[in-house]
Amino acid sequence: MLFLQQTAWPQLISDSLYKVLKSATGENRVDVLNQISKIYEYRNPDSSLYYATGAETLASELDYKTGKALAIKNKGNYYVRTGNYTKAILEYDLAIDLYRSENDKEGLQTVINNKGNAYRVSGDYDQALYNFLESLKICEEEGFRQGIAYASLNIGIIYATRQGEKESNGQPG
Repeated sequence: MLFLQQTAWPQLISDSLYKVLKSATGENRVDVLNQISKIYEYRNPDSSLYYATGAETLASELDYKTGKALAIKNKGNYYVRTGNYTKAILEYDLAIDLYRSENDKEGLQTVINNKGNAYRVSGDYDQALYNFLESLKICEEEGFRQGIAYASLNIGIIYATRQGEKESNGQPG
């Protein structure tokens, strides 16, 4: 069953979305493009970028800001996966601006958390922590329980990483 989930299930979903994409128009098409981009995020990052870019272009034409923000966030995720953290952070900043302009707190906290992860994997733990704490604050204010869990986990990773670095340098915990 696990094998099915890792191989066949994503393919079934993407096949279904391709069928929907053929007839999708407007904002619905942007949403489908973003969903396909997300499916490919780990399996095929280049395809993820392709669909995210298509979603961003169409969302811009439609002035669909939340769809554009999600597409830009997906592009940021691509750049993290491919090791271009500076470009990822720039994309995340664009998405943050759009989510703020739409007062979309759920999208905002997610992309801020992603930005924190970009800083974390690049080794900038101070900026990572700042972003995780900002995401956590939004989640607590809005009651986003899953976001609270993700932000808290990421904060814990930062503290554990810093603790491990201290210990490897011979400093007491």
